[in-house]
Amino acid sequence: MQNKGLRRFQLLLLLIVVVLIIWRMSASPSGSGFVSIENVEKRDFETRHFEVYEPVMVTIDGEVSFEDDRARADLAVVSWILNEEGNVVWRTDSDNVHREGVRATVADSVRLDPGEYSLYYSALGPDRYSYRGGSAFGLKPHWTNYEEFWYLDLIAPEKTVGLSGPFRQAAASNALFEMGLSERRSSKRMMIHVSGLASLNASGGFTRCTVDCDEITIKEIPDGIVIWSVDNEEAEQGGGSQVNHWLDTEIELTGGVYEIAFHPGRHEGRWSENPPWRPEDFVFTMNPSGTGSIRPVDPWAFGQPLVDHLGLGDSELAESRIVVEDSLDIILYAMGEMTSSNQRYDWGWIEREGGGELIWEMTYDESSPAGGDSDNRAAKAILRLGPGSYVASFRTDGSHSYQSFNRSRPNNPERWGMAIFPLDPDQVEAAGVSVERIERAEPAPAPEPDQLVGSSLEDIDGSRFLVRSTRLGNNADVTSDFTLTDSTRVVIAALGEITSTTQYDYGWIENVATGERIWEMTWDRTSPAGGDDSYRSVREEIMLAPGSYRSRFRTDGSISFEGYGSDFPDHPEDWGIAIFRADS
Repeated sequence: MQNKGLRRFQLLLLLIVVVLIIWRMSASPSGSGFVSIENVEKRDFETRHFEVYEPVMVTIDGEVSFEDDRARADLAVVSWILNEEGNVVWRTDSDNVHREGVRATVADSVRLDPGEYSLYYSALGPDRYSYRGGSAFGLKPHWTNYEEFWYLDLIAPEKTVGLSGPFRQAAASNALFEMGLSERRSSKRMMIHVSGLASLNASGGFTRCTVDCDEITIKEIPDGIVIWSVDNEEAEQGGGSQVNHWLDTEIELTGGVYEIAFHPGRHEGRWSENPPWRPEDFVFTMNPSGTGSIRPVDPWAFGQPLVDHLGLGDSELAESRIVVEDSLDIILYAMGEMTSSNQRYDWGWIEREGGGELIWEMTYDESSPAGGDSDNRAAKAILRLGPGSYVASFRTDGSHSYQSFNRSRPNNPERWGMAIFPLDPDQVEAAGVSVERIERAEPAPAPEPDQLVGSSLEDIDGSRFLVRSTRLGNNADVTSDFTLTDSTRVVIAALGEITSTTQYDYGWIENVATGERIWEMTWDRTSPAGGDDSYRSVREEIMLAPGSYRSRFRTDGSISFEGYGSDFPDHPEDWGIAIFRADS
């Protein structure tokens, strides 16, 4: 009997213990809940700030989610706490949550010292596409199907903690180059000038992955050779999504001009997946460090341009001759009026003097909106001019210019025209550069079609010509054959009508034996010839091997020597093609 009574007493005690355990598990932890995050939906990112007044043990109660029910699935919904120094003092991970498939219960605690803290709760997912993986009826074991369970509470004894406002804000920066989260909606570039040996510190947050992540490079200018890339640097994982990384490195540079370029990938102005543990610090900067001089290249701020064709008015042609004894690197700005790739009204170009070789030309495709009216376009180019003589030109038509804008003005209207600056001002003297404005006499009134005169070929001795098919009219298809017994340098001079997309009046040269087209008059090979934007000319010297050749030139049914309309080229009699022996 005694044994039976003892067993009954033991069963009663066991029952009491079970009831106490169940009651304890269902009871709230001691203290008050001072932070509560609830009603969370996928793609939400919540932040709460609080202050701890005295050392305290904070209880953390909540629920998060793994991405799916795979054994190695990542947490898709995460939470963490930062102190005021930006250190993680607590965060969810597979070791401190109780997992049941996709759901994960948080029942943890952390001791916090007096100070300010930030609590973060992110339901952005482990990558930017994961939130799309749920099923329509919520039957798939996927994190987006468990929104109703997500919450997080922080609980502490009364009067030990209190809510506060944000305290961890990005400090004002005087960085040479900087890209914060809000700036990562578009690419950013900066040119820098380095004197002697110098170092550049690159630090901060960026995204790294195989597809569509941040591209950060430094290139030599004007060669465009990449001398540094963030892809080649070791970096720390920054928390949250696997793409978040942190970098702190030194880059050694020698004297010269460089371009820093940042092309954003993910996090384009907002968090696209779970952010890093220090979201307010996700800023990428570059700053000079150590010895050496590094400064931004801003030609408009540090001096007068070498070539100043700015503030141009209606119906102007501004020309300057640039003579370079050694190589010179330049940065060129141009602003004009264009409506399409073949409709230009105010534009500029550079060609080599004498040979007519086109070095650079302002085009619609290589320009960008300049503000104001949609026809206002701006272009920038970085070029290297080798030894030689060049002519920089800018032409305006009879309306809409700095003299009198008849539509909305561009930003910086005083820059209408073209300006050329040295990339490195110290290089100008060493390169032996001289610049002079070319002043031309006022052109005579345009002649009537039957009175047209003027040819760029008038000074060429007639005995040097191999082909002279000029003064061509509409619907012409002219063929001229010639034979060379020795290797011969020849000059090809042609004038016709070409746009960047279509050849209307143009010529070419074929090898008679093979039928191969060995030279052709194209947009890229030609330069403006005066008058309408589509009038193009070329004077090019090439070497021809011994053999038989055929010159061809075709014109369409309008615009030719028979009739130019209201706009005449500079040398109207040259419409067609001429080939002559070069000077010996």
